[in-house]
Amino acid sequence: MTTSVGFGIALPHPRVPLISGEKDERIFVCYLENEIDFNAMDGVPVNNLFIILSDGSKNHLNVLSNLSYLFQQDQFREILALKPGIKELTAAVKQYLQ
Repeated sequence: MTTSVGFGIALPHPRVPLISGEKDERIFVCYLENEIDFNAMDGVPVNNLFIILSDGSKNHLNVLSNLSYLFQQDQFREILALKPGIKELTAAVKQYLQ
């Protein structure tokens, strides 16, 4: 099954937690130089990866829920298309999750 969520975004993830503590949780955002076909339902090749490393299902599902909401926001996707740096991306996330 594809990990693409549409709009050129994918959420590849491990099946089991790779870390053992909340202090080590991370989200990596990767802007791809070349698009990759992830067999997305909308047919759009992926150019943004969000890689979530969490210590358990509860936190992982919470992050997925928040990201899913963000990806539905046209303005957030427009910001994401600009490949913002960490400060700009963090500000956008905070703005749209409030």
